[in-house]
Amino acid sequence: MFITERHRPSELLHMEAMFSRSKLDDKNHNQLENLRRGYEGECIYDNIFNEVGHDNSYIYRDVYLNIEDSTTQYDSLIVTEEGVVVNEIKNFSGTYTVSDDSWAKGNFELPDDPFAQLRRAIGKMRRLSLSSDLQFKVSGKLIFPNEECTLIIADELLKQNIIIRSNLRRYLARFKNSFSGNFAREICEVITEHIVVNPYFKSAVDFDDVRHGIYCSECAGFEVDSERFHFRCSSCGSYETKETHFVRAISDYKYLFGKLPMTTNRMMEFTNYKFSKRSVQRLLAKYCDREGIYKSTSYKFKYYDFEDAMSKQPRNIRYKDRID
Repeated sequence: MFITERHRPSELLHMEAMFSRSKLDDKNHNQLENLRRGYEGECIYDNIFNEVGHDNSYIYRDVYLNIEDSTTQYDSLIVTEEGVVVNEIKNFSGTYTVSDDSWAKGNFELPDDPFAQLRRAIGKMRRLSLSSDLQFKVSGKLIFPNEECTLIIADELLKQNIIIRSNLRRYLARFKNSFSGNFAREICEVITEHIVVNPYFKSAVDFDDVRHGIYCSECAGFEVDSERFHFRCSSCGSYETKETHFVRAISDYKYLFGKLPMTTNRMMEFTNYKFSKRSVQRLLAKYCDREGIYKSTSYKFKYYDFEDAMSKQPRNIRYKDRID
Protein backbone atom coordinates (compact mmCIF):
# COMPACT_ATOMS: atom_id res chain seq x y z
CA MET A 1 0.00 0.00 0.00
CA PHE A 2 1.10 3.55 -0.65
CA ILE A 3 2.06 5.22 2.63
CA THR A 4 2.83 8.69 1.26
CA GLU A 5 1.35 10.69 -1.60
CA ARG A 6 3.37 11.76 -4.60
CA HIS A 7 3.02 15.44 -5.39
CA ARG A 8 4.67 17.60 -7.99
CA PRO A 9 8.08 18.55 -6.54
CA SER A 10 8.37 22.01 -5.00
CA GLU A 11 10.93 22.98 -7.65
CA LEU A 12 8.49 22.01 -10.41
CA LEU A 13 5.63 23.99 -8.86
CA HIS A 14 7.91 27.02 -8.62
CA MET A 15 9.00 26.74 -12.25
CA GLU A 16 5.43 26.18 -13.48
CA ALA A 17 4.26 29.31 -11.66
CA MET A 18 7.19 31.21 -13.15
CA PHE A 19 6.33 29.89 -16.60
CA SER A 20 2.73 31.10 -16.24
CA ARG A 21 3.66 34.53 -14.90
CA SER A 22 6.97 35.43 -16.56
CA LYS A 23 9.20 34.65 -19.52
CA LEU A 24 11.72 31.90 -18.86
CA ASP A 25 15.15 31.92 -20.45
CA ASP A 26 16.41 28.79 -22.21
CA LYS A 27 18.18 27.47 -19.11
CA ASN A 28 15.09 27.75 -16.91
CA HIS A 29 12.84 26.39 -19.64
CA ASN A 30 15.07 23.30 -19.93
CA GLN A 31 14.98 22.92 -16.16
CA LEU A 32 11.18 23.06 -16.25
CA GLU A 33 11.00 20.37 -18.93
CA ASN A 34 13.43 18.12 -17.03
CA LEU A 35 11.38 18.47 -13.84
CA ARG A 36 8.16 17.69 -15.71
CA ARG A 37 9.71 14.67 -17.38
CA GLY A 38 11.01 13.33 -14.07
CA TYR A 39 7.61 13.67 -12.41
CA GLU A 40 5.87 12.03 -15.39
CA GLY A 41 8.18 9.02 -15.08
CA GLU A 42 7.37 8.67 -11.39
CA CYS A 43 3.64 8.77 -12.21
CA ILE A 44 4.08 6.01 -14.81
CA TYR A 45 5.79 3.90 -12.14
CA ASP A 46 2.95 4.58 -9.67
CA ASN A 47 0.26 3.73 -12.21
CA ILE A 48 1.86 0.39 -13.11
CA PHE A 49 2.32 -0.42 -9.41
CA ASN A 50 -1.38 0.30 -8.90
CA GLU A 51 -2.32 -1.98 -11.77
CA VAL A 52 -0.29 -4.96 -10.52
CA GLY A 53 -1.29 -4.37 -6.88
CA HIS A 54 0.70 -3.57 -3.76
CA ASP A 55 -1.49 -4.52 -0.80
CA ASN A 56 1.25 -6.69 0.75
CA SER A 57 3.96 -4.03 0.76
CA TYR A 58 4.46 -0.59 2.26
CA ILE A 59 5.58 2.00 -0.30
CA TYR A 60 7.00 5.43 0.52
CA ARG A 61 6.99 7.82 -2.42
CA ASP A 62 9.06 11.00 -2.84
CA VAL A 63 10.27 11.29 0.74
CA TYR A 64 13.22 13.11 2.28
CA LEU A 65 14.95 11.29 5.13
CA ASN A 66 17.34 12.91 7.56
CA ILE A 67 20.00 10.29 8.29
CA GLU A 68 23.11 11.13 10.30
CA ASP A 69 22.62 14.91 9.90
CA SER A 70 22.24 14.82 6.12
CA THR A 71 19.11 14.58 3.99
CA THR A 72 18.53 12.13 1.13
CA GLN A 73 15.58 12.11 -1.28
CA TYR A 74 14.01 8.79 -2.26
CA ASP A 75 11.74 8.31 -5.29
CA SER A 76 10.34 5.05 -3.91
CA LEU A 77 11.00 2.80 -0.93
CA ILE A 78 9.35 -0.63 -0.85
CA VAL A 79 9.17 -2.17 2.61
CA THR A 80 8.41 -5.85 3.19
CA GLU A 81 9.31 -8.42 5.82
CA GLU A 82 12.56 -8.97 3.90
CA GLY A 83 13.71 -5.37 4.27
CA VAL A 84 13.80 -2.22 2.13
CA VAL A 85 14.14 -1.94 -1.64
CA VAL A 86 15.23 1.46 -3.00
CA ASN A 87 13.86 2.35 -6.46
CA GLU A 88 15.59 5.28 -8.17
CA ILE A 89 13.36 6.34 -11.09
CA LYS A 90 14.87 7.85 -14.26
CA ASN A 91 12.54 8.93 -17.05
CA PHE A 92 15.19 8.83 -19.77
CA SER A 93 14.34 8.71 -23.47
CA GLY A 94 16.66 7.87 -26.34
CA THR A 95 19.63 5.52 -26.55
CA TYR A 96 22.30 5.41 -23.84
CA THR A 97 25.59 3.55 -23.68
CA VAL A 98 26.21 2.45 -20.11
CA SER A 99 29.38 1.44 -18.28
CA ASP A 100 30.19 1.18 -14.59
CA ASP A 101 31.21 4.83 -14.24
CA SER A 102 29.70 6.64 -17.21
CA TRP A 103 26.46 7.11 -19.12
CA ALA A 104 26.52 8.58 -22.62
CA LYS A 105 23.82 9.63 -25.03
CA GLY A 106 25.59 9.76 -28.37
CA ASN A 107 28.69 11.88 -27.81
CA PHE A 108 27.24 13.55 -24.71
CA GLU A 109 28.32 12.10 -21.38
CA LEU A 110 25.87 12.62 -18.53
CA PRO A 111 27.32 14.68 -15.68
CA ASP A 112 25.60 12.51 -13.08
CA ASP A 113 25.99 8.75 -12.84
CA PRO A 114 22.65 7.07 -11.97
CA PHE A 115 24.50 4.09 -10.50
CA ALA A 116 26.36 6.40 -8.12
CA GLN A 117 23.08 8.03 -7.10
CA LEU A 118 21.55 4.62 -6.38
CA ARG A 119 24.60 3.50 -4.40
CA ARG A 120 24.49 6.67 -2.28
CA ALA A 121 20.79 6.20 -1.59
CA ILE A 122 21.28 2.53 -0.63
CA GLY A 123 24.27 3.43 1.52
CA LYS A 124 22.29 6.01 3.47
CA MET A 125 19.47 3.55 4.03
CA ARG A 126 21.97 0.98 5.29
CA ARG A 127 23.27 3.57 7.75
CA LEU A 128 19.71 4.01 8.97
CA SER A 129 19.46 0.24 9.38
CA LEU A 130 22.70 0.10 11.39
CA SER A 131 21.65 2.99 13.64
CA SER A 132 18.37 1.25 14.46
CA ASP A 133 17.88 -1.95 16.42
CA LEU A 134 16.35 -3.73 13.43
CA GLN A 135 19.35 -4.33 11.15
CA PHE A 136 17.13 -4.72 8.08
CA LYS A 137 18.36 -5.69 4.62
CA VAL A 138 18.64 -2.96 1.95
CA SER A 139 18.84 -3.40 -1.83
CA GLY A 140 17.90 -1.30 -4.85
CA LYS A 141 17.24 -0.95 -8.56
CA LEU A 142 17.38 1.77 -11.20
CA ILE A 143 13.96 2.04 -12.85
CA PHE A 144 13.50 3.31 -16.43
CA PRO A 145 9.73 3.61 -17.08
CA ASN A 146 9.91 5.32 -20.48
CA GLU A 147 9.12 3.05 -23.44
CA GLU A 148 11.40 5.19 -25.64
CA CYS A 149 14.50 4.45 -23.55
CA THR A 150 17.14 2.03 -24.87
CA LEU A 151 20.16 1.05 -22.78
CA ILE A 152 23.28 -0.52 -24.32
CA ILE A 153 25.03 -2.41 -21.51
CA ALA A 154 27.82 -4.90 -22.04
CA ASP A 155 28.35 -5.80 -18.38
CA GLU A 156 25.83 -8.42 -17.23
CA LEU A 157 26.33 -7.47 -13.57
CA LEU A 158 25.20 -3.90 -14.31
CA LYS A 159 22.07 -5.17 -16.04
CA GLN A 160 21.01 -6.88 -12.84
CA ASN A 161 20.57 -3.49 -11.18
CA ILE A 162 18.37 -2.05 -13.94
CA ILE A 163 14.66 -2.46 -14.67
CA ILE A 164 13.44 -1.16 -18.05
CA ARG A 165 9.81 -0.56 -19.03
CA SER A 166 9.29 -3.95 -20.66
CA ASN A 167 10.24 -5.67 -17.39
CA LEU A 168 8.71 -3.19 -14.96
CA ARG A 169 5.31 -4.85 -14.57
CA ARG A 170 6.91 -8.23 -13.92
CA TYR A 171 9.35 -6.70 -11.43
CA LEU A 172 6.69 -4.87 -9.41
CA ALA A 173 4.39 -7.91 -9.46
CA ARG A 174 6.96 -9.74 -7.30
CA PHE A 175 5.99 -7.54 -4.36
CA LYS A 176 2.33 -8.51 -4.69
CA ASN A 177 3.13 -11.85 -3.08
CA SER A 178 5.41 -10.39 -0.41
CA PHE A 179 4.60 -10.70 3.26
CA SER A 180 4.61 -7.65 5.52
CA GLY A 181 4.21 -8.38 9.20
CA ASN A 182 5.46 -6.88 12.44
CA PHE A 183 9.06 -6.52 11.25
CA ALA A 184 7.99 -4.54 8.17
CA ARG A 185 5.82 -2.28 10.32
CA GLU A 186 8.75 -1.66 12.65
CA ILE A 187 10.91 -0.69 9.66
CA CYS A 188 8.17 1.73 8.59
CA GLU A 189 8.19 3.30 12.05
CA VAL A 190 11.93 3.94 11.73
CA ILE A 191 11.55 5.44 8.25
CA THR A 192 8.61 7.63 9.27
CA GLU A 193 10.55 9.01 12.24
CA HIS A 194 13.24 10.29 9.85
CA ILE A 195 10.99 11.96 7.24
CA VAL A 196 11.61 15.70 6.90
CA VAL A 197 10.36 18.50 4.66
CA ASN A 198 12.43 19.11 1.52
CA PRO A 199 15.30 21.24 2.88
CA TYR A 200 16.75 22.05 -0.53
CA PHE A 201 13.87 24.11 -1.94
CA LYS A 202 14.72 27.75 -1.31
CA SER A 203 13.72 29.36 -4.62
CA ALA A 204 11.92 32.69 -4.37
CA VAL A 205 11.40 35.76 -6.55
CA ASP A 206 10.52 39.34 -5.73
CA PHE A 207 6.81 40.12 -5.53
CA ASP A 208 6.95 42.64 -8.39
CA ASP A 209 9.05 40.47 -10.72
CA VAL A 210 6.14 38.33 -11.95
CA ARG A 211 2.85 39.16 -13.64
CA HIS A 212 -0.08 39.78 -11.32
CA GLY A 213 -3.60 38.66 -12.14
CA ILE A 214 -5.39 35.37 -12.81
CA TYR A 215 -5.02 33.15 -15.85
CA CYS A 216 -6.91 30.46 -17.73
CA SER A 217 -5.71 26.93 -16.96
CA GLU A 218 -6.55 25.85 -20.51
CA CYS A 219 -4.72 28.45 -22.64
CA ALA A 220 -2.81 30.45 -19.96
CA GLY A 221 -4.42 33.71 -21.09
CA PHE A 222 -4.76 36.50 -18.52
CA GLU A 223 -7.71 38.18 -20.21
CA VAL A 224 -10.75 36.89 -18.32
CA ASP A 225 -14.25 38.33 -18.00
CA SER A 226 -16.04 38.30 -14.67
CA GLU A 227 -19.47 36.70 -14.47
CA ARG A 228 -21.58 35.93 -11.42
CA PHE A 229 -19.71 32.86 -10.12
CA HIS A 230 -17.13 32.32 -12.86
CA PHE A 231 -14.40 33.96 -14.88
CA ARG A 232 -14.67 33.29 -18.62
CA CYS A 233 -11.51 33.27 -20.70
CA SER A 234 -11.86 35.74 -23.55
CA SER A 235 -9.36 33.76 -25.66
CA CYS A 236 -10.67 30.17 -25.50
CA GLY A 237 -14.05 30.59 -23.81
CA SER A 238 -13.34 28.27 -20.85
CA TYR A 239 -15.15 28.89 -17.58
CA GLU A 240 -13.59 28.38 -14.18
CA THR A 241 -15.12 29.34 -10.88
CA LYS A 242 -13.79 32.38 -9.10
CA GLU A 243 -12.86 30.13 -6.21
CA THR A 244 -10.78 27.88 -8.49
CA HIS A 245 -8.88 30.88 -9.80
CA PHE A 246 -8.21 32.19 -6.33
CA VAL A 247 -6.92 28.84 -5.02
CA ARG A 248 -4.55 28.60 -7.99
CA ALA A 249 -3.27 32.07 -7.09
CA ILE A 250 -2.69 31.01 -3.47
CA SER A 251 -0.68 28.01 -4.67
CA ASP A 252 1.36 30.17 -7.04
CA TYR A 253 2.04 32.62 -4.22
CA LYS A 254 3.29 29.82 -1.94
CA TYR A 255 5.82 28.55 -4.47
CA LEU A 256 6.90 31.89 -5.91
CA PHE A 257 7.65 34.09 -2.93
CA GLY A 258 9.16 31.86 -0.28
CA LYS A 259 8.78 33.31 3.20
CA LEU A 260 6.98 36.50 2.10
CA PRO A 261 3.89 36.65 4.37
CA MET A 262 0.59 36.13 2.56
CA THR A 263 -1.81 38.91 3.54
CA THR A 264 -5.22 40.08 2.37
CA ASN A 265 -3.78 43.16 0.68
CA ARG A 266 -1.00 41.23 -1.04
CA MET A 267 -3.44 38.65 -2.41
CA MET A 268 -5.70 41.41 -3.70
CA GLU A 269 -2.72 42.95 -5.49
CA PHE A 270 -1.40 39.58 -6.68
CA THR A 271 -4.76 38.76 -8.30
CA ASN A 272 -4.86 42.26 -9.81
CA TYR A 273 -7.93 43.24 -7.75
CA LYS A 274 -10.18 40.74 -9.50
CA PHE A 275 -11.73 39.92 -6.11
CA SER A 276 -13.34 42.09 -3.48
CA LYS A 277 -11.63 42.38 -0.12
CA ARG A 278 -14.51 40.47 1.47
CA SER A 279 -14.11 37.58 -1.01
CA VAL A 280 -10.35 37.47 -0.47
CA GLN A 281 -10.77 37.29 3.30
CA ARG A 282 -13.42 34.57 3.02
CA LEU A 283 -11.34 32.38 0.71
CA LEU A 284 -8.15 32.87 2.70
CA ALA A 285 -10.03 31.76 5.82
CA LYS A 286 -11.33 28.68 3.97
CA TYR A 287 -8.07 27.49 2.41
CA CYS A 288 -5.43 28.82 4.80
CA ASP A 289 -4.45 28.81 8.44
CA ARG A 290 -4.41 32.21 10.04
CA GLU A 291 -1.25 33.43 11.76
CA GLY A 292 -0.92 36.52 13.96
CA ILE A 293 -3.63 39.01 14.91
CA TYR A 294 -4.89 42.38 13.75
CA LYS A 295 -2.44 44.25 11.51
CA SER A 296 0.12 41.43 11.68
CA THR A 297 -2.33 38.80 10.38
CA SER A 298 -1.02 36.57 7.61
CA TYR A 299 -2.10 33.27 6.10
CA LYS A 300 -0.48 29.92 5.33
CA PHE A 301 -1.90 27.59 2.68
CA LYS A 302 -3.38 24.46 4.33
CA TYR A 303 -2.63 22.26 1.34
CA TYR A 304 0.44 21.11 -0.54
CA ASP A 305 -0.61 22.74 -3.81
CA PHE A 306 -3.61 23.66 -5.98
CA GLU A 307 -4.42 20.07 -6.98
CA ASP A 308 -4.25 18.90 -3.37
CA ALA A 309 -6.69 21.62 -2.30
CA MET A 310 -9.10 20.90 -5.15
CA SER A 311 -9.18 17.20 -4.33
CA LYS A 312 -9.71 17.58 -0.59
CA GLN A 313 -11.85 20.68 -0.08
CA PRO A 314 -15.63 20.14 -0.49
CA ARG A 315 -17.13 22.48 -3.09
CA ASN A 316 -20.64 23.42 -4.18
CA ILE A 317 -21.53 21.39 -7.28
CA ARG A 318 -23.45 24.36 -8.72
CA TYR A 319 -20.21 26.21 -9.26
CA LYS A 320 -18.32 23.69 -11.35
CA ASP A 321 -15.52 24.57 -13.77
CA ARG A 322 -16.29 24.21 -17.47
CA ILE A 323 -13.17 23.75 -19.60
CA ASP A 324 -13.90 23.97 -23.33
